[in-house]
Amino acid sequence: MKSRTLRLILRELSRPRSIWELIPRQDSHLEELHSIVGELLKQGYLEVKEGKLSLTPKGRDLARDLGISHRREGFFETARTRCVTLVSFLPEMKIYEMIASRRPPIRAEFDQGYMRPKDVFFRLVVMYERGDLEGAEIAVLGDDDLLGIALALTGLPRKVEVFEVDENIVEFENRIARQRDLKLEAHVYDFRRKLDGRWLSGFDTFVTDPVETIHGLKLTFSRGAAMLRDGGSGYFGLTRLESSLAKWREVQRMLNEMNFAITDLYPNFSVYPLEGNIGSYLESCEVYRAFSSLSWPPDADFYTSHLYRIEAVGRPKPLVAPDEEMMEDILHDEESWVTP
Repeated sequence: MKSRTLRLILRELSRPRSIWELIPRQDSHLEELHSIVGELLKQGYLEVKEGKLSLTPKGRDLARDLGISHRREGFFETARTRCVTLVSFLPEMKIYEMIASRRPPIRAEFDQGYMRPKDVFFRLVVMYERGDLEGAEIAVLGDDDLLGIALALTGLPRKVEVFEVDENIVEFENRIARQRDLKLEAHVYDFRRKLDGRWLSGFDTFVTDPVETIHGLKLTFSRGAAMLRDGGSGYFGLTRLESSLAKWREVQRMLNEMNFAITDLYPNFSVYPLEGNIGSYLESCEVYRAFSSLSWPPDADFYTSHLYRIEAVGRPKPLVAPDEEMMEDILHDEESWVTP
C-alpha cells in the first residue's frame, strides 16, 4: 500500500469511525480501500467494535512511529464547500427544494443518484463565478440531480436543454418548465445512440456526471464535446470511490485528445445522500458485499464526487463521432462498486 494512503487512514482512525465515515475522508477507490482495511485488520493494527473501526495499541504505536497525530477537526466540511456562498441564490434554492421534493423516484437500472440541493447550487455558483451561466446556452447531459431546473430558475442562462435517458425525468422537467415559464427544454436521449445534428456545436457549456467506466466516460465527454462551440467549457463530477488513479490518468489523456484543458478541480465537492436515493439499491452493489460485515446499514453519506471544470482550446474533438453508436454495457467495470 502507498505510505501516504496508510498515513491518511491511520490519521482518520485516531478516533473510532465506521467504514462509511472513513470512505469520504480518504482518496483510495473502494476496491483498494477494502484491501487496505482488510490487511490492517489481519495484521492487528485495526479492530472493529460496535460497527466502528479504531486503532489497536499496535496501530497507535504504528501511527506514532510514522509521525501521525490526532485528526484536527473542523477542516473537512470547510474544505469540501470551498467557501462557496449561496446567499445570492437562496430564493431560487428554496423554490428548487420544493420542486425537487416531488422528483420522480430514482431508477437503479440507469445508475441514478442525486446530490444534496445545496450541492446542486454550489455547482451553479461556481458556474456563475466562472462566467458560464449568464447569457449562456447550456446542455445538461443526464439530470437526475434536476440541475437543469436550478439553472433555469435563476433566469440567467439564455437557454438550458437537458438530455436524459429517463422519460420520467424528462416529462417532469418539461412540466415544471411549462408551469413556471422557464427557458428549459428536456429531451429523451440515450447517449449510446447517435447525436442529432441539430445539437452539434450549439452550446457554450455542458454539465454532466458521467458513468465512471472508461467507455462511459469516453462516450459522455464525446457527446458533450460535440455539442460545444469553439472554446466552450464543461463541468463534470468524478469520484475516487469508483475511479482509480489509473482511470483518472486516462480521463486526463482523453480530455487532452479532445482539445480540453482542465482549469479547475474542487475535491469532494458534492455529497449524495443515502436516504431515498442510492441507499435504496446498495445491497445489490459490491460495496455491500465488501463492507457490510464491518458495519450495516451505513451511518454516513459516504458517496462524494469531485467537480472538474474543463475548457476547449479552440474546437473540441470528440473521440466518439456524433453519428457513431456504442451499444455495449457502459455501466459496469471492476471498479463499479456502487453501481447496481
